Amino acid sequence: MKKIILLLALLLTTSCSLTGRNIVQVNDFELAGGSVGNSSWKDELKLKRISWYQEMTMVFDVLLGEVTPNSPFYDWFSTSEKVSLKSCSKSYLALYYSSASEVISKNNFIKQASSQGFEKYIMNEFAGALRLHPQYITNSFQLYDIAIFCSKSNLGNSLKVEFPNFKTISF
Repeated sequence: MKKIILLLALLLTTSCSLTGRNIVQVNDFELAGGSVGNSSWKDELKLKRISWYQEMTMVFDVLLGEVTPNSPFYDWFSTSEKVSLKSCSKSYLALYYSSASEVISKNNFIKQASSQGFEKYIMNEFAGALRLHPQYITNSFQLYDIAIFCSKSNLGNSLKVEFPNFKTISF
């Protein structure tokens, strides 16, 4: 009985030590396979997933990656979207979500990208293809906004994301 009480006390103490902390978690995410028309592929679209937690609650989440012309996922873009992408010296696909806009808002994220020379493009054809991918529902991406952030400058093509009381992330 003493062991159980001691174990419960240790568990309670450990769980309480996590409160009041802001954490940024960075992981890899892969979107596996896809198709367009009669063509299908097993390649993976590699994205970096960055999640901001306030205590134990995820308040903001973003998946960032590049869709290069040699990637089969590039075929999800329409011809006009591909023309727009060619004007970018650097572009990032972004899927972003805020569960608490009063803590970290989507607009705050967009403003930060804009202040660093990135312009937000809405790519409807690409987003439509992504919505039909099996992992879209599995990962609840219907809650996320989808955009391309395009930099036309050759200087400083990394994207830095900085929210108060969280560590700064550069991508």
